Amino acid sequence: MKKVFIVLIVIAVLSSIAIALTLNSSPQTRVEIQGQGTTNAASKLRSLSVRQVGSSNALLDAVLSELEARGSTVIRSADLKDLSANVAPLKGVLIVFSGDWLASASNSSELQVALQRVRGQCEYCAFVAVGGKTSSLFDFLDRAGIYRLGRVHGIVRNPAHDNPPVAGITWRVTTKPTGETYTVPSIFACGATDPSVIAGALASWLGE
Repeated sequence: MKKVFIVLIVIAVLSSIAIALTLNSSPQTRVEIQGQGTTNAASKLRSLSVRQVGSSNALLDAVLSELEARGSTVIRSADLKDLSANVAPLKGVLIVFSGDWLASASNSSELQVALQRVRGQCEYCAFVAVGGKTSSLFDFLDRAGIYRLGRVHGIVRNPAHDNPPVAGITWRVTTKPTGETYTVPSIFACGATDPSVIAGALASWLGE
């Protein structure tokens, strides 16, 4: 069984903390304290196509506006058919949801299929919930078979169980000393509610 290590990306602005957790089999735990993202992080953010799915909320609207201001291409209320059909050529896709909307769509088979296709076709993708019940992101991905939640004695371990303002997941390709590559999930949680801080934390996380 793979060991779980924690990577902390701490952004101290008005006592707000952004935390990124990376599940990795590496024997090292990496701890970084960063500002609003490195040059590489900012470049990664500009290269992303951001797709907002479903209804929004005030915090999500503000974060999308901040991402647009930083150079991201943002498509609001993306159609599910377009979402799953047009991701293959893209090297970076950030799919964002309102946490409460995602909770209300928990039994949507159409959304499950769309996200499965995104995960299977996109070279680099991330799923993020902003505002409301952000833990619903991991519940939904678990039901869709995209990311399996851990279970201990029948108790589900949701990494966003306390519903932080922002929670997300992406996958990174890691190389073993033998040269073999494998994919590990990187889980993101941000306790800030300032859109600028959130955008900076996302830039740092996605730019790693």
